[in-house]
Amino acid sequence: MASPPHAVIVGAGPAGCLTAIYCIRRGFHVHLFDKRTPPATADRYVGSDSRSYTMLLTCRAIEALQAAQVQVPSSLMGPLVGGCVHLPNKKTRVFTYTNGNSASYGISRNGLVWYLQRVLLQRYASHVSTHFEYELAKIDDDKCVAVFQSTREGGDSIQVEYGLLVGADGVSSKTRSEMLRLEETRPETPSLTFKYTRNPESYKSFYVSPALAKSSPLYVHHSYVQSWPALNMLLVGMADGSFWGGSKNSELLNATSGAAVERIFR
Repeated sequence: MASPPHAVIVGAGPAGCLTAIYCIRRGFHVHLFDKRTPPATADRYVGSDSRSYTMLLTCRAIEALQAAQVQVPSSLMGPLVGGCVHLPNKKTRVFTYTNGNSASYGISRNGLVWYLQRVLLQRYASHVSTHFEYELAKIDDDKCVAVFQSTREGGDSIQVEYGLLVGADGVSSKTRSEMLRLEETRPETPSLTFKYTRNPESYKSFYVSPALAKSSPLYVHHSYVQSWPALNMLLVGMADGSFWGGSKNSELLNATSGAAVERIFR
């Protein structure tokens, strides 16, 4: 029996893990690389994780998970039924999603990764090789070989021959940068049209514990995506009762103390 083709996926985040499941279901043996440390083994992400950030799972994301036969537990996902806009005159404008296909869910990015990695290791252990704390060093396109270097001091290197190479390592992807470099050295081949740039704008994320969130007047709209256009701020309710959000508000970005942050929010 011929051995299965090998796929190398760089990045073990939500996109990389879900791509790995799809590849395995299509007959590949997957080598999954990530420069981060291995995932936590305890069920810590079922509750809150203030070091993560929130993601919105839209109907397209839910359909992609279902097609891979992945059912994310409700303890990780908080349903979002509509939007609530807080206006400068202190009034609010609330609307609900009237189309059932528009339903969205708020979920911890780390929680989703933890769950997808658990599915991979429990359901497809014989079809996936995971390599954490390894970063792409180079691609030998002629031999279809990817070389990875350990991020640990004095660590070793690994090279893998692949039939499919996927860059799922996010913004400013090192994998895609290497692919573009290889294309530019081959003038006889059509150049790739894909280009990307890093967004120079920054934002500050924040976390409100369940106890504090439930004592807030904002909790009445916990199942809505709340926004303050004048403050350039967004707030999302999570399954455990907490609030997570993000802002590009200049005062908040430049705040240097907890008291300053509290004053801005008040």
